[in-house]
Amino acid sequence: MNQPPSDGPANGWLSRLTEDANKALTWREADAVKSKGMSAFNSKNYQLAIEHYDRAIKLYGEEGQLNKIAASDTFALRAVALRHLGRFEEALRSSNRAIELDHEYPMAFYSRARTYGKLKREAEALRDYDRAIQLKSDHPWFYFHRAATFLKLKRNAEALQDYETWARLEPDNPLPNFNRGDALKRMGRLDEARKAYDKALEISQKDYRVFYSRGKLLDEMKDYRAAIADYDRTIELNDRYDNAHVSRGIAYRALGQREKALEDYNKALTLNPESSRAYSSRGWLYEKQGRLDLARADYEQGLKNSPDDAWLRRALDRLQARTNQ
Repeated sequence: MNQPPSDGPANGWLSRLTEDANKALTWREADAVKSKGMSAFNSKNYQLAIEHYDRAIKLYGEEGQLNKIAASDTFALRAVALRHLGRFEEALRSSNRAIELDHEYPMAFYSRARTYGKLKREAEALRDYDRAIQLKSDHPWFYFHRAATFLKLKRNAEALQDYETWARLEPDNPLPNFNRGDALKRMGRLDEARKAYDKALEISQKDYRVFYSRGKLLDEMKDYRAAIADYDRTIELNDRYDNAHVSRGIAYRALGQREKALEDYNKALTLNPESSRAYSSRGWLYEKQGRLDLARADYEQGLKNSPDDAWLRRALDRLQARTNQ
């Protein structure tokens, strides 16, 4: 039987088949290694995640020779892990490589925007958020983070618009209205903020932070009883949250219920002995009761915990002046 020459068509076909099989095996291995990186990331082992991503990138090819889209995705994932380690310049370079390999990949632009934000390069962050949204307009977190960037730049109307878009995309998620309430509160638009918090709580009453934020708002509006009711719910949902006890104590003090206030301050310090806010609040109560030695001790401890606290420094100066009279 005549055999085909070694460089004939059959041999070329066999070589291509072998090459394709090897590529498939390498591709499968790269995908498995990338998955290990994602598992390590989810376990907060960011350095191990980076090591897995580096190996996966080598398998995909630095230029994406094996799979350009998969390589781009892996560079983007690597950037996120680097950002979590505070290695922002490396994260930028990794995001840049992801974008070079796939100019249409929204998560690469989003990841780079987050890194720009960490570097306080808000204008560049906005450019990338805009591009990510242009590529994928239905991703809620793009709007959440762009809104936060708008707020840093005091572009409040645009931030509120992004929160509203986020709410439309996720109508069953209370967080868009919660964040919108926080933004409106910072702008001094208290009635609108209250409505936003109310809307968030209509959707879900499982997040203690929403009750706490609305309680703080009600404090500011001097509706202390309503504020206390929200702090009660906060504590029911998270009985380890010391700030809720401090805030409820302040509301009780405003209503003249000093013993209840003292109970809350003591509880807050049991939960968090480092709480300067609890020491300053309890010290203020002691000072109003004329218990100046106890007030001074609390102010001093609070200042020890927070040496730059100007209010505590003024409080100690005030006590010293009273002692010298």
